[in-house]
Amino acid sequence: MNRSGSQTSYTRHKKMNKYSLKKLSAVFIAALLAAITLFLPNAPAGASSPTDEILNYEITIDVNDDATLKMVYHLEWKVLDDSIGKVEWVDIGVPNSNVISANPLGSNITSLTPTSKGAGNSVVSVYFNKAYAEGEIIPIDFEIIQDYMYEMNILKEGESVFYFTPGWFNEIAVDKITISWNADKVLSQSHGATVSDGRLIWEGSLA
Repeated sequence: MNRSGSQTSYTRHKKMNKYSLKKLSAVFIAALLAAITLFLPNAPAGASSPTDEILNYEITIDVNDDATLKMVYHLEWKVLDDSIGKVEWVDIGVPNSNVISANPLGSNITSLTPTSKGAGNSVVSVYFNKAYAEGEIIPIDFEIIQDYMYEMNILKEGESVFYFTPGWFNEIAVDKITISWNADKVLSQSHGATVSDGRLIWEGSLA
């Protein structure tokens, strides 16, 4: 049985040559976590109890020299109800369909398949080596190289902007989400970020 997530995208940075990135001046304005929560669709009235809960959701992002993003995902996904079937694979939303590579980082993942669902909805389908039952927590760890995440000269000549919104999950609560962005050469960032060990950190929840 599959469980799915949805996504959109948004972020910002200084001008970069895609093939010879020498001066990366990053301005990260990920869509604010509060705003993400605001735009999440509500469960319909009378909806049944949730079948899943995401205890922890982390995305760690570094900008590569060619302006692609190295994005490391970590989720702790709890199965609350397997009456509709045990969980054998899930969809995790990614920014767009331009995923250059996708690699599992956990031994429980047998394969990753980047897929476009249409209407701007792109995911990585994560397949497990077992079916997870009610009460079990699924560790989900993988890395993607993501392209076409920036626009040039949007706010100022010579600057590029990265737009990024983390994927969310309709009708599945996310107890904690953390976005970590490498702060090297960053000029400014959206409100709510803290700086720790050279990284910009945004934290919140999606419920």
